Formats: sequence, C-alpha cells, structure tokens
Amino acid sequence: MPSRLARRGQAPRPADLFDMQDEIVARLANQLGTQLIAAEARRGEKAPHPDSMDLYFQGMARLNKGSTAEFLAQAHRFFERALALDPGNIEALVGMATVDRRRGAGYLTDDRAARFAAAEATLIKALSLAPNHAVAHHLLGTIQISTKRAPQGMAECERARSEKIVGFGALASVAPEARKAGGGAEFE
Repeated sequence: MPSRLARRGQAPRPADLFDMQDEIVARLANQLGTQLIAAEARRGEKAPHPDSMDLYFQGMARLNKGSTAEFLAQAHRFFERALALDPGNIEALVGMATVDRRRGAGYLTDDRAARFAAAEATLIKALSLAPNHAVAHHLLGTIQISTKRAPQGMAECERARSEKIVGFGALASVAPEARKAGGGAEFE
C-alpha cells in the first residue's frame, strides 16, 4: 500500500523516512518483546520453585492476552506472588500498577478511583526505587490524565518520552486521554 506521501504525489522527506523507520523498529521490538515474555512465562511455568522474575513474566504473559477481568485477575495474582518473594521487584510493581490502571480505565470495577489510587501509589513506590523508569512515568501520567490532572500527567508522559524506553503506541494513548480530560487544543 502506498504511503500517505506517495498518494499525495510528494516525495518523502528524510525526517518522514526516519519517523517511519522508528515506527517499524518499535513495532518489531514490541512484537519480539511479547514473544520473549511468552517464552519466559512458559519456562517459568515449568520451574519447580519459580522465582520473582518467573512470576513476573507469567503475569505479563496474562496481561498480553488481554484486559478481561479473568486475565487481569490472573496477572494480579502472579504479580502479588512475585512481590511476596521480592518486594523490590520494580517490574512486578509496574505490572501490578498496570493491572489496577486497566481495571480502572476499562470500567472493570465499581470503584475506579480506588484502582487508580492503588496504581498511583504502586507507581510512586516503583519510581522511588527506579526514578528513570519510563513505563512507570508513562503509566503515572495516564492515570493523572484520567483523574483530571492533565498538566501533571502530560509532564509525566513527557518524562517517559525523554527516557526513550516507552514502546510504540504507548504515547499515542496520551492525546485521546488528555482530550477526554479536557487537556486542551494542543492534543487535537
């Protein structure tokens, strides 16, 4: 399928080519990441005594299956078990916050505010251990945007973007959430 620029009869500019290259690389990295998580989760399932990271990967594998109440509950249990073994497992903390955020954002709970508050508290703990964790900053930002604190949320998302670790599509979710929260015309 021809690119937008080709359909308009314009030659692509180098900046457009670099943006397209970044998008392709990010998509490949995300797909590979999902496959690696699934492989690690399968390996962890066979471990007679799974460690904290085995349980983290199993939780992430459940998250990657979707945001149904069942998958989120399974992921939550894996992250809880991971944190029981290692309370400083930053990735499990971020995974736990992801579950709470998805429950709140997906209206999978009667108490959205409590899910968002739990996710925010967990992310603050994760960021106290790893201040430059881009995914934690991104999640915290989207929670702040979803709870009518768009300026703070945008600052957190910008911090995540500056860390250059957030995967493809993660920041694309910021503009619609900011728009819903009344974030302003700059997100149009």
